Amino acid sequence: MIGFAAVGGMAPVANAAEPVVTVAAEDLSSTSAGAADADSSAAAVAGASPSQTLALSCWNARVDGGWFYETCNGKKYKPFVDCSNGYRYISKTYYGGQHNFALQCPARTTAVRGGAIGS
Repeated sequence: MIGFAAVGGMAPVANAAEPVVTVAAEDLSSTSAGAADADSSAAAVAGASPSQTLALSCWNARVDGGWFYETCNGKKYKPFVDCSNGYRYISKTYYGGQHNFALQCPARTTAVRGGAIGS
């Protein structure tokens, strides 16, 4: 799968009236026994992608209806999803280390693609 840290093109920036999406993350670097539970982060917001670096890598990306799934590893990054309403929703929360992500687009829209931005 192509790394999503270098996704081309810009999606429009949503205005304040646009709905938000929810980001769920599972920390894969946890040293505790058993699988870590997925935590719901703050809702994602639409926005433009800041500059991107090669220190971030993402894989296992797939879309399923309104959901976008991926696994990413990096120092400090934010996952995002592009939805069929033409907007890119970027997590408000920065993540570090390796995480599985599930991002859900707003109601009545589908996920088109996604990735992560940061380092």
